Amino acid sequence: MTAKPLLRDQAATRDGSMASDALLEVIQILVRDVNRLSARLDAVAAITGPTGGATVDSQSRTAINAIIAAVT
Repeated sequence: MTAKPLLRDQAATRDGSMASDALLEVIQILVRDVNRLSARLDAVAAITGPTGGATVDSQSRTAINAIIAAVT
């Protein structure tokens, strides 16, 4: 998912009001931060769950699977 920034010529409210310079800046910062977080979550979600191995550590497997499930 990629958030799109509010452009200067786009309405910022339902009634068509334009954003102030301060609001526009805040929205652009939030969009940037959301996109960074989204990229990180996508990277975590791409991790495959643990399988096999001679030693089975069920608690760590459960935790790893819970992390992957939380971001997918």
